[in-house]
Amino acid sequence: MVLAILDLIPFLAVATSNLTLHEARPAEPAMSNKPKRRWYQFSLKALLCLMLVVGCGLGWFTYHLRLARNRQIAIAECEKEGMYVYQYESTALGKMLRQWPSLDKQVQAKFGDSMLSSPSAVSALAVSKERAEFIGARLKLFPSLKSISLGNTDKETAMAIRKEFPDVAVVQGFYK
Repeated sequence: MVLAILDLIPFLAVATSNLTLHEARPAEPAMSNKPKRRWYQFSLKALLCLMLVVGCGLGWFTYHLRLARNRQIAIAECEKEGMYVYQYESTALGKMLRQWPSLDKQVQAKFGDSMLSSPSAVSALAVSKERAEFIGARLKLFPSLKSISLGNTDKETAMAIRKEFPDVAVVQGFYK
């Protein structure tokens, strides 16, 4: 009961202040008084949409980072097998970041050049039949691959690689 009366006291004070003939505060604020700054207010829907957009952007960036690391591993494995990987072209992320040179340099310094470019040519002195499937799996990680030079490789292995990469120029022997 006492709490109920205490809860009514602010309402009674407001009600009685409205009944007075003279106002205690001025009708217009003084020029020296600055209005209080309000905090930005976001709805839950806007916050969830913002989190969705940021999450998708970070997921896309992480996907390209993982692709770049897999390309680095594939390049190291190809070089271990005696293949020479060269002639790099920009990836989708590299083409996008080339528009902002300062951001491009920061990403290149932080994550390496393999995130912004992918090899487009591979050359090998010889590829054995046993290693053709392994090498083919590694070369699939290079989306901008345009040519493969196989050197001293038998026709059967060269045909298997041609089947695996129909859009890539596969050259058996050496360029002249």
